Amino acid sequence: GDPSHFDVVSGYRLPPAIASRVTYMDYICSHDGVDKVGMQGADPPDQQPVVAVTIGGGDGGGATVVEPFLEMMRRFADRIDFRAEIVLGPLVDHDTQLRCQELARGRPVQLHQFVESTGSLLRRAEVVISTAGYNTVTDILSLARRWVVIPRVLYREEQRIRAQMLQARGLCGYLDPEDVTPERLFDAIAETSVPSDVDAV
Repeated sequence: GDPSHFDVVSGYRLPPAIASRVTYMDYICSHDGVDKVGMQGADPPDQQPVVAVTIGGGDGGGATVVEPFLEMMRRFADRIDFRAEIVLGPLVDHDTQLRCQELARGRPVQLHQFVESTGSLLRRAEVVISTAGYNTVTDILSLARRWVVIPRVLYREEQRIRAQMLQARGLCGYLDPEDVTPERLFDAIAETSVPSDVDAV
């Protein structure tokens, strides 16, 4: 990673023998296929701005990200001027998938369980809402414009730490998963601005 974001040597108190071997490589991401949507069917025409939602592989984030977002789409239907594309991930459990399909019914929402590459979606999204896994974060940093992070916090604090550091750098909006409501999500989307130093990442 980037030691100005998180210094692994001091953060993990690495002993000198190991610290002397550490080389920082910056963030590594793959741009393979960014011009391919990787979704079934053709892209619908972008008549409205797109808000993209992704929760990585899908093994967490359904209840704390996708379901509140879909409920927001329902509650604020008369004030929403965008459509949504949501990537649930190949590991999403069946019950969550069914709940999301029901919540999305009749809304300007396109659900995807799996995409070959999120690159095209991230490029054209007005706002991205995501969890904070490493691969998700590096792709969004290199491709997206406006971003709200809701870390997945299950068995460890890795994603929360990463998300809070990104917020402190002014690179994203941030919502703690315990504080997510449809109302707070609506406000976060409206308030999130283009990061001032995004070109430096």
